[in-house]
Amino acid sequence: MTASTTDVRKFEIVHDIKVKTYDIDFAGHVSNITYLRWFEDMRLKIFDQFFPLELFMNDGLLPIITESRVVYKKSVGLFDLPRGHMWIAGRGPASFQFEGELLVDGEITTRSWFTGLFIGKETMKPVRMPKLIIEKEKELMVDSNLVLGRDQKQVLIHLSPWDHLMKNYLRRYLRH
Repeated sequence: MTASTTDVRKFEIVHDIKVKTYDIDFAGHVSNITYLRWFEDMRLKIFDQFFPLELFMNDGLLPIITESRVVYKKSVGLFDLPRGHMWIAGRGPASFQFEGELLVDGEITTRSWFTGLFIGKETMKPVRMPKLIIEKEKELMVDSNLVLGRDQKQVLIHLSPWDHLMKNYLRRYLRH
């Protein structure tokens, strides 16, 4: 079973990865930059599966990553068969948090956390969370028939420290 810092894995995807020879660095294991590419592939897979990126871009909304953190617990080699998991761990009024992990033979080798937001194509400034994501999140909760207890509700609406820091900054740029 995979370990997570969140109780609810919204929009989780699973991604089987084939390690290629060009993914290997001079030390004989997967290069750190390769992990970032794999995690980006998984974030894009979430968009492909749940909210097509093209719809946002056609509306002039561009998703960007504002913070990245990767913890390497165990190296991955050329003949390993990593399986990636990624999900949206949290969402604020304008930002969202992705969480991910790679496993080899059921053991977590790599953990990741990313914070992102959407910016307007014309202004290049942060905008509120697109309605499509909010609507899909509501559908997910109804479709999952989640019976939420008090503690779980707090997890779902909890703002991360990043959201609290960004709140004042975003107020200057967001229109009501």
